Formats: sequence, C-alpha cells, structure tokens
Amino acid sequence: MSLKEDYSGVCTGGFDSDMATVFQAGFDYVGTQTSPGPAYTAISTALSAAAAAGTKVLTVTTDVTFEPSNLKLNGIHQQTFFAGALDALAHEGIYSMYVSLTLNTSDTAVTKIDFNFVM
Repeated sequence: MSLKEDYSGVCTGGFDSDMATVFQAGFDYVGTQTSPGPAYTAISTALSAAAAAGTKVLTVTTDVTFEPSNLKLNGIHQQTFFAGALDALAHEGIYSMYVSLTLNTSDTAVTKIDFNFVM
C-alpha cells in the first residue's frame, strides 16, 4: 500500500484518477532528457545560457496548452500539474529549492508558466 492509500484508502477512479492524469500531464510537459516535453528545450537552453553568463536567478516562460481554463482556477488542478512538472525537474536533478512555478496570464490569448530559478 502507498502512503496515499494509507491516508485515503485504495484509490480507484474518479477524482484521484483525474488528478493522476493531470500530474502525468505536468510531468510530460517538462519531460526528461531521454523524453523531452514541450518545455524541456526552452528550459535547457535558458539554463545553459544562464550558466555561461554566471546568472543565478532567471525566469523561463513557456506556453502551456494543457487545460488552461482549469489551470487558471489556481486550485488543486494547477497544484497537481505543477507537482508533475516539479517531479520531472527533480528527475533532472533540479529540486524544488531551486525553482518555483507560477501561472503567467499576462497574455489573455496564451497561458504560460513561469519557471522561476534561483540556482
């Protein structure tokens, strides 16, 4: 049994299943070196440029198309998507103490995510 199942009982379908899908979408949005997602190249390029310039603080902004109206609710959906993205970054050795995510809605036509790095 997992820690989550210890808390909530065996999870089958419904909300837990939906949030597992959202978490996976967040993970896939970033991806890994062997399976990069839509945000991976932008993040990699920006981190390489920042390292070459000696920059310790930077923001990488990427477009997100996964359920933007749900992400804009600033609730569990967004938190779960962000958790998946942070998990993907952790697989790449970038842990949550180095990055925070915020939803960038400055452009009303395109929803974006800001990856705020402090390295």
